Amino acid sequence: GYMDIVFGAYYDGDYYTSSRVYYGSASGFSTSNTVDLPAYGVHSVRVDDLDDDGYDDVVLASYYDGDYYTYASIYWGESSGFDISSPTLLGINSPQDMMIEDLNNDGHLDLIFGAYYGSYYTYIYWGDGTRNYNDGNRTDLYAYYNRKISVEDMDQDGQLDLLLPTYGGNDNIWFGDNQDYSGTTTVGGGYSWDMDAADFNDDGYMDVVTCVYYDSYNGYITSSALYWSSFGSYSSGYATTLPTYGCRDVEVEYVNRDGYEDIIFINHVQGSASNYVYTTSSMVYYGSGGGFSVNNRDDLLSYGATNGTLADLNNDGYPELLITGYYNGSSYETTAYIHWGDPSGYDSGGRTGIPSIGGVGEIQVVGGFDY
Repeated sequence: GYMDIVFGAYYDGDYYTSSRVYYGSASGFSTSNTVDLPAYGVHSVRVDDLDDDGYDDVVLASYYDGDYYTYASIYWGESSGFDISSPTLLGINSPQDMMIEDLNNDGHLDLIFGAYYGSYYTYIYWGDGTRNYNDGNRTDLYAYYNRKISVEDMDQDGQLDLLLPTYGGNDNIWFGDNQDYSGTTTVGGGYSWDMDAADFNDDGYMDVVTCVYYDSYNGYITSSALYWSSFGSYSSGYATTLPTYGCRDVEVEYVNRDGYEDIIFINHVQGSASNYVYTTSSMVYYGSGGGFSVNNRDDLLSYGATNGTLADLNNDGYPELLITGYYNGSSYETTAYIHWGDPSGYDSGGRTGIPSIGGVGEIQVVGGFDY
């Protein structure tokens, strides 16, 4: 009856390290009530019941294990916990993100792994409701230098589409048609790390937000962008720029429940290309009838943050924002934060720190309502 939290671990002086499950209890979370799941250089962690047995499974996607042709480890949940000795291994190409979704609407969960290096192919492993994920039932997409994955029904045909930014190249939408994902459209380009989408102006078309990590002139002082859809197409001439730092994650949600969607940018680093720091601020831009403005924004402390997770941990109707802690400029032993939500947003809600060791993958909340 208590929510659990899963942290992915990338590096603690060694790439072979342990991601960690914190089990919830009546007294909260404690380092004495955990289980460690070993894997190499995890950049992304996801949790879901892949084999429909009633127990959540954990997928750890490895970015680096000595080279960039890596593996995902599936730790299968059972009544006695996790079988640490025999995870299922799937070949992948150094993903920095993965997703679990039912892409083809067959009632079974599919695994989507991005590709940054390796063979540069993003893989979709199609699920059948068992533990039988394999190479013979996989779709390969040539989507290279991909940092993050988002899924939305962009063309409103009832099937989820993939948003795959290409770092240093084009940011693309791949449209789904059963197990065919060959149709694409370009949104923008540059040094985008992540993309998300929503119909911000209620015109019936999905708009796209990009999260920009690097600027050729200003280093890690960047401008991310909201691309307004013009009948399903996008251009830089019809976009709103939003100041950010070195952004590595973007989320869209009604965080203060005022009827306007808000945009959350998780920033990893700030400063010029030659003089930068990891103690920085992630940003929440609150939506309003007048759009988005730096004057209607909360800046939230974070240390080398890479991902944000939204979940209503205290069941008050307002989602908390969990921000990873990767590196503080001198140590990988740093702090992840829970920023508590309320009707005023996050800044007035306070925060709770949780010890973090080189946390890169998105924090997973299990057993509660997440977004």
